[in-house]
Amino acid sequence: MTYPIRRITRSLMSRLAMPLAMAVAIPLVAGQLVGCGEEEVKKPVAKAKKAVAPPPPPVKSVEELCQELQIDSMRVRMPEDEAPNSTDARRGILIFFDAWLRGDDQTVVGMLNSSDRMELMAMVEDGAWQDATEDVDAVFIRTGMSNTGDRCVLAIYEVGVDTQAQLWTYNGSGQSMNFTAVPTPPGMVDRLSGDMISDWYSILQEENSLWSVADEQLEDLMAEEDEEEEKSGSGAVGLQGQGGGGGGGGGRRGPAGGDAPDQF
Repeated sequence: MTYPIRRITRSLMSRLAMPLAMAVAIPLVAGQLVGCGEEEVKKPVAKAKKAVAPPPPPVKSVEELCQELQIDSMRVRMPEDEAPNSTDARRGILIFFDAWLRGDDQTVVGMLNSSDRMELMAMVEDGAWQDATEDVDAVFIRTGMSNTGDRCVLAIYEVGVDTQAQLWTYNGSGQSMNFTAVPTPPGMVDRLSGDMISDWYSILQEENSLWSVADEQLEDLMAEEDEEEEKSGSGAVGLQGQGGGGGGGGGRRGPAGGDAPDQF
């Protein structure tokens, strides 16, 4: 009697197992189908945006800086087309030359190189600084580059009815700028034309060529002139005598003879 029961049990179990297996298999197949579908659809990858630096602030005009620094633009004159293309460089140049016009030796000393600083301090002590600056009415400024790539600023000083010039090289920016005077041969204002900064260095080169003559050759020249003057009976007047006296145009003078800052 147990045999039929076993047979019924097995038959019943097999019937129940088929739906159960299908119930399990269908979700698995559906999952596989869904999974395959996801692999076929490729999502676009967002590219990281490159950081863009903000544009530099616009260069301030000379007039804006004069108002900001409370500088008289009628006395410190720097045309826009003659000014450097940097706000900091413009600010430093205006501060430097405004201090010259106001006789502010502390500001000027702080912006000079070591050798010019010592010379200016000596001028302050003996009163020459005050004498040199109190009669300056205005300064006309133009900037440019030297033949060796140094940044330069040329200052034309208006002193009463007289006009005098000084060329400077500079580095740094703002009030941390450092200025160095370029040697000034005599009568420089009357010798400049066109590109004045370029002319300045050309004149210096000519002067240096003249002064490269050896001392022995100069002595020979002086001896020859002495002999000629003795023969002509005009008196013994050598090169020193010809260049002496109060006249500003006589005699040959080395390029360093008119170094700033006492050139006014």
